[in-house]
Amino acid sequence: MYIEQIYTGGYSPSPSRLVSVAEYWNVGEDSNHAADDPCDATPILAEAGVAKTADFIFNGYLKGIDYTPIGPFFLTDLAKNGASSLGSAGTTPFIWDEKKGISVIPDATITGGAMNRNGTVVAIESDHDGNGIGGSGLWTEAHGFRPFGFLGETECGGSGSAGVNSSSAWAMSDDASVVVGIGYWDRDGDGFCQRQRLNPPEINGYVWTKKDGMQTLPIDGYSRTPAFIRAHGISGNGRVILGTDGNRYALAWIDGQFVDLSSMYPGARDVYAASYDGTRVAIGTSSEVVLWNPTIEGDDAFSPIGGLTWCVDLDYTDFFGRNYCELFGPEWVQQRFGPIPVLPTDMTDDGKIIIGRAGSFFTGFVGAIWMEPVGWMNLRDFYLKQGVAEAQDLPMDNPISISASGSEIVGGLAGATYTWLVNMDQVFVCWNGNSVQTGFPNGLFDMLEKGATFGRCEHLSPEEPIAPSEDVLAPQADANFNVNLGSSF
Repeated sequence: MYIEQIYTGGYSPSPSRLVSVAEYWNVGEDSNHAADDPCDATPILAEAGVAKTADFIFNGYLKGIDYTPIGPFFLTDLAKNGASSLGSAGTTPFIWDEKKGISVIPDATITGGAMNRNGTVVAIESDHDGNGIGGSGLWTEAHGFRPFGFLGETECGGSGSAGVNSSSAWAMSDDASVVVGIGYWDRDGDGFCQRQRLNPPEINGYVWTKKDGMQTLPIDGYSRTPAFIRAHGISGNGRVILGTDGNRYALAWIDGQFVDLSSMYPGARDVYAASYDGTRVAIGTSSEVVLWNPTIEGDDAFSPIGGLTWCVDLDYTDFFGRNYCELFGPEWVQQRFGPIPVLPTDMTDDGKIIIGRAGSFFTGFVGAIWMEPVGWMNLRDFYLKQGVAEAQDLPMDNPISISASGSEIVGGLAGATYTWLVNMDQVFVCWNGNSVQTGFPNGLFDMLEKGATFGRCEHLSPEEPIAPSEDVLAPQADANFNVNLGSSF
């Protein structure tokens, strides 16, 4: 007997992801991922008129990291308290809550979207007056949608995946007092507002505040003619705003003052993630990730923190499918191309944990996590060493959002419409041959400083000596169910 995911077929329920790895049934069926090999199979003799039962138990531990499939949609902005998230099914926004489930937001659309710290306020789009042009605003369950207004003298909409909108919200401060995004301004009065490479631009980054309403973000002194300006990131306190010119050049605004990051640090391209106080901003470049502290002047404000490693975390393949790791060896590839570039997508309040995505459609993608005491690690190995069987076949390669403490992450697979929630407030280290449970992240950081090894002893590489111990926490079943064989023959 073998259990695997249903991909196609005439079944009334919608097919869903398995909660763990596909596996054969065997007489030693167990949830212990280290002991129960999914490929071990015990034949079952079919006998006429005799019903037989096989108890399948999914591999996985109840203690440690929970890796939960949420559904065939995207969770796009996890509330910093980790208990809820803004999401999208196509262009329809909804709120996912760990206790209440999913609630669709009526009469609204979403392009980027944002959620405040405790999940009570979201920034989305709605055609509130029915004139065919939507716009961004705040939505709460108690008061519904409250529009921001529009840029310029007349409302003008830009066409996109979510229809025609005069603006789209992309990021929000923790207290919902500051919202940023992209807005359209018909500069020449011709009724069209999507012309690129104009200065001042028709496609603008905007900032909305409770005090001053909706305004364009200034680009005074900018040396380039912008393709388009979008603001898409913000620090929790609302003082540091992050954005882009044409998805090529990194921009920022500090207390409203424009900063051309791509000129200050040549190669700066992607800026989405900032700490709560804005003193740590993760910059993605073509070679590595750089931390920027806006409170420091000069070169000392920038601290490179590297990226993932070719041929270790991901093989380097070119357009024609040639694997350079096999052709030239890991050392040559790493020297030739440097670290694998990582697109940082979010970080914790203190900036000590960063998540992101590395790779390309040629090389494939891999999820990445940076922890200050550890450095970069790909999420595949992160989950493997923690014994997360549920992530063995489908490791998260597109992490999107992280909670304030770092104990919750939402994300999915690049190119696939599906989302997982990872709860990792408890993880394991290998300490003197014992798998020891500890809190994440502070407990982990403390144990690593003492000399522990990241991961469960049972799931570390064979090169590392592991001493058996009675103190190892016993794994338990994540789930089990019965399969009655009598009706199958």
